[in-house]
Amino acid sequence: MNYTKKKSGFTLSELLVVLFVFSVLVSIIYSSVRQIHKQALTISCRLNMQTLSKGFLMYALDYDGILPHSDRDSDLGRNHCWFDVLDPYLTVRNLSEVKQCAAWQGYKNKEMQNEHSIKMNGALCNRERKSLHEKDGKNNKWYWPNTWYIKQKSRTVLLVDGTTEPPLNHHTDTRIHQPYKDINLTRHGGVNLLFLNGTSVFVPKNLDIDSVIRNKFIWEPYAK
Repeated sequence: MNYTKKKSGFTLSELLVVLFVFSVLVSIIYSSVRQIHKQALTISCRLNMQTLSKGFLMYALDYDGILPHSDRDSDLGRNHCWFDVLDPYLTVRNLSEVKQCAAWQGYKNKEMQNEHSIKMNGALCNRERKSLHEKDGKNNKWYWPNTWYIKQKSRTVLLVDGTTEPPLNHHTDTRIHQPYKDINLTRHGGVNLLFLNGTSVFVPKNLDIDSVIRNKFIWEPYAK
């Protein structure tokens, strides 16, 4: 009897199909990993903001409800800006990382250490009020936010994902009259916002984000 020896192995077409399926699976897995990593950075940024909110709260308790100033470049200098004065209230090792957005790696570059990706709402400091502490202002006056007079703390913005585009990259706060213009919408595909009561929210970019941010949340609690 004659037996035909059966050939083993893949044909070229079968190999191409396997490679195609493998490439599709790799693409799906890679996309999923990137999405998970992106979401993790968004969450880390929010956690950083919530850590900072505890520093703001403890500072306010020490200064009769008054928050630190928003602007590092004000006439009073760094000794009164939130970015600098909160350090003693933050029980974390890497202060430089907590005070920056987790998705922005610029602070690891020595040439970019004075740039800021998390910014305080500059509109909180938009009206001149008498300071309760002489050391907190020249001529006993300055733009100090006082939490005692802010009623809707759960809607009043304290910190935002800020732009790092020049010339605003060196600012520790947003602009005073249009603070929502300094928000960065690209790092997370939306924006993290932290409120005065310590809660935070993520607003996705696919919403009518300009309308939501401007109308749903409070930027100028002292505005008449």
